[in-house]
Parts: sequence; structure tokens; C-alpha cells
Amino acid sequence: MNSQENRTFNGAVGTTDMHYVVENLFDDYKRVDYNETIQMKQTTWKGTAWKGDRASSQLVLWTTNEEQDQVTLSISDLISDNNNRIEASDIHVHYVKKTKAARGNPSQGNPQEVVPDILGTIDPVNIKPFDVQPIWISIDVPRDASAGIYRGQLTANAASSESVIFELELEVLDLTLPEVKDWSFALDLWQNPYAVARVNHIPENQLWTKAHFDAMKPHYEMLAAAGQNVITTTVTYDPWNSQTYDRYDTMVKWTKKADGQFDFNFDIFDQWVQFMLDLGINKQIDAYSMVSWASKIKYYDESQECDIIETVPVGDPKWYEMWRAFLEAFVPHLEHKGWLDITTMANDERALDDMIKAADLIEEVSGGRLKISAAMDYNNLNDARLDRIHNISIGSIYIEHDSKQLTDISEHRRSLGLMTTIYNCVGHYPNSFTRSVPAESVWISWYALRHAVDGYLRWAFDSFVEKPFDTTDFKTWESGDSALVYPGLISSVRFERMKEGIRDAVKVRYIAGEDYTLGKEIEAEIWNMEGVGSIAHDPYNGVKDPGRIDIAQEVNRLKAVLDSASRKLIEEMKVR
Repeated sequence: MNSQENRTFNGAVGTTDMHYVVENLFDDYKRVDYNETIQMKQTTWKGTAWKGDRASSQLVLWTTNEEQDQVTLSISDLISDNNNRIEASDIHVHYVKKTKAARGNPSQGNPQEVVPDILGTIDPVNIKPFDVQPIWISIDVPRDASAGIYRGQLTANAASSESVIFELELEVLDLTLPEVKDWSFALDLWQNPYAVARVNHIPENQLWTKAHFDAMKPHYEMLAAAGQNVITTTVTYDPWNSQTYDRYDTMVKWTKKADGQFDFNFDIFDQWVQFMLDLGINKQIDAYSMVSWASKIKYYDESQECDIIETVPVGDPKWYEMWRAFLEAFVPHLEHKGWLDITTMANDERALDDMIKAADLIEEVSGGRLKISAAMDYNNLNDARLDRIHNISIGSIYIEHDSKQLTDISEHRRSLGLMTTIYNCVGHYPNSFTRSVPAESVWISWYALRHAVDGYLRWAFDSFVEKPFDTTDFKTWESGDSALVYPGLISSVRFERMKEGIRDAVKVRYIAGEDYTLGKEIEAEIWNMEGVGSIAHDPYNGVKDPGRIDIAQEVNRLKAVLDSASRKLIEEMKVR
């Protein structure tokens, strides 16, 4: 054990549910501050995982009146009593680095706090006097690992010769997480390849070159490993009306010929889609957007020899003319590529009447073969026209918590071969903003299970702000709303917790598939999730914790239910 008496360098096991800071500046989200941290005594971490799973822990170092320089971390193998090993190479250790995040919606220009969200390297760090330094550990359990309890150590050494030793104990259960390709939870985190180009210093004239794809490959491999199903494509210019720092261009070149007819070049679209398919992201291609935020269409006019950006309102005769021409080219192209069955004309938070106009045209041109999808910022679940939309995603704040309405609609739609998911974004609570309590990122997957939907959607995986390592604030949204990770293949606390929640959902559905009774027991416990209550706001219009329930406590209650069901299933499988 580490005696903390008269020491200037100390550490203890924390929780992955919270942020550890020197001072809690605001009252809208709970933080663990320095005075609370120094009361922590536990130096042994205990966790549980399935085979093929990831277990995460958060440890915390702190100093007293002396700075600790050149603090290094070392991790041992985890070894079981039978001398089985989880190699240190399967254990990823990070110092949790800080960025700044402001209150409010929009966040830019408002009072900020420092938030430890960035999973940085383990290069030696200096820890100032009376400071805290969180450590994040992710243990990837091999699929062929033996069940049992594995033990090891993480040691933090300072140049002063003081050290902190943490004991690690991981129980590997005799259950194997399905492979990612077989996961039963649909995930759609929107991608922005234009942002990836900027942060990798790829100029506009080098978009879609080998350098661009080389930069994107490991970045989107990280997304594929999280269980991503959907490819975000843009078939018209700026479908979100410049809501992001890096505007989306069209991946389809529209050309208005001298005779007034339209021609379409799908080369970039094809390159991008094939690239993502090759990474294993292959369940759905979303094409944004016939019903876009500003109804803009960009095309090259051969007669004028320049690009034209034209506003064409939905339902206008010209809108029908231009989109009919597009669809008459797009549908046979998709059919030729073998992608028609997995492609949808996608829409984001647009009026249902407008989307039905698009659906009418799509069905007329494609004979019902090309699908439509929509994220919906309203509850219109009783509208029978929704059965014409292949994939709908309902904003979490529009779900009636104590009603079975969404559950019933989801089951109805599944019977028709249609999909239903939920999403959260700006203005929603719980969420995965930079300032959100980390447990919130887990909660959303459990809430998806509660309403029996097929999965979860969120914008965006990687619409990076200008300098996210300095601040995740933006002129349009709450801080961190537009990206879950950081440039340079760097994950975040909230993304790791989101992935954990997704794996929880996969486990629940796996257990339910193996044992109906256990599945029903879990379902009953999930239905007992308490509602978070009405949305509350900080003085700058950002959402905040309404204080009605303890999100972390609720998440851990559900995780205990999952753990108990897992152990029951193991015992049942022994006697089958």
C-alpha cells in the first residue's frame, strides 16, 4: 500500500464516471475537486470484462506543496493464478490532458473551465503543486483469453524518487463479446472528411488524393472499431448550411450542360464509399441531402463557365426538375455499383411534409428501390407516413419517458423491415459534450435499450473546431458537440464511455438472444430507469444537470444488473 502521510506525491483509484479537477468553477455539473480527491485512499482497482471486451479505469495522481517533475508511468502484464497473461501491449495507458470548454449554447465567448477529456500520451509530465493528474487505462481482453482473475500493477515514478503503485485486478468472465461486424446495435456517428483534411494539413487542392486517404485510414479505423454502420456522404453542396468549422462540399459534381441538361460525376462519391466499405463500415450509405438546411445546389454551368450556387426551395418546380435529373442518374449508378440496397437519401431535422415530397419523387424514379432516412427533432410517431421512411432517428428529448409509444413504434417498424434509432445533440440532456459528466455517454445506449430501438445516432464524430486542443467551444453549439475525438488518432474520455455503453447494449442483446428469461429480467430493470426531468439551462442557455437523478448511480445500477445476468448465463451454459 501507498502511505499518504507526509508525502508530496499521492494517488488513488477514481471512477470513470467523473472528471477530476483542481477546482469546480460552476455549479451546473458535478466535478471531483482537489479537496475531495485528497480524501481518496483506495489504490487497488477491480474490474470485470468479457473476452474480446475492453475494461477501463481512471486513476488519479495529486501533489501537495511540491511540484513533481518527469512523472513516468509503467504497466505490467496482468497475470492470472494459472499464469495466463494479458500482455502489457494490450493495455493502453494515457495521461488525461485538458482542454477548455465554456458554458452556454452557443459556447464561444462564455466563461470557461478546464476539462480533462483528452486521452494523451504517457510522455513524462510535470505536476504542479496542489494539482491533480488523471490517468486513463484501457485493457483490451483477447478473444482467446482464459476466464479468471488477472492481476498486475501500474507504477507512477517521479524524478524526486517518490512513486505511487496501483494494484490492478481484472476478472475475465467466460463469455465472449460478439465480433464488431455481428453487433446488434446500430451506430451512426457522422463523419466529416473535410475536417480530417484540414487538421492533417491537406490543402483543398489535395482533397481525395492518396495523402488524404492515408490520413483518414487510421482515423476511420478507430470509428469502425466502435461499431460504426453508416457512411456519411454529401451529394449536394453544404447540406448543413455551414454549421461546422469545415464546410461540407458535394461529393458529386453537378454540371449544367450548354443544352440545359444536367450531368453528374460520381468519382469522389465512389472513392469515399469504397474506402469506407473496405474499413468494414458497410451497413448503410447516407446521401445528404435532398431536403437540406438551406436548399442550396451547387453546379458548374458550362455556358457561364463558372460554379453556380442556387437556392432551390423544396417543392419548387425547379427543385423537382433538378432532383429528378439527379435521381435518374444516381439510381442506376448505385445499382451498377451494387450499393442501391444499402443507400438512403438522408435528411436532418427537416419538416416531415418536405421529406414526404422527397419520398414521392424518390419512389417515382426508383420504383421504391432507393430508401430515405431522417433524423427528426420532433415527435410525430403516430403519423403513418413514417412507414415510408426506412430509417428514422428521434431526438432523445422528444421521447415520452414513461410511455411505451416509441417501443411499440420500433417493434412495428421492425416488422416492416424498417429501422428506428434515437439521437442527441445540442440542447439535449444527458449528452456527450466536453463538459458532460462522463457517465452520460453510457446512459444514452441504455436509454436506447429502454425504448427497444435499433441503435443510436449522433453528429458528429469529427467536425473539429479550429483548435480543439485549446478549446472545444464553437460559435454555433455547446462545447464539444461537433466532435467526439481529437485530431491525431486521439480518443476522449467521453468517446471511451460512449463505446462502453454500446458494448453494454451488445451484451444485453446477446444475453437476451441466449436466454429469453434473463433478457426479460434485464428489460424490466432497464424500464425502471428514472427520467431525467425537464431540461435545465445555465445562464448562457447551455443545458445542465437538472439535478433530478444521479446519472452515474443509475448507470452503475444497470451495469450491476448486466453483471449479474452475465454470471447467471455462465452458470446456465455449464449445464446445457
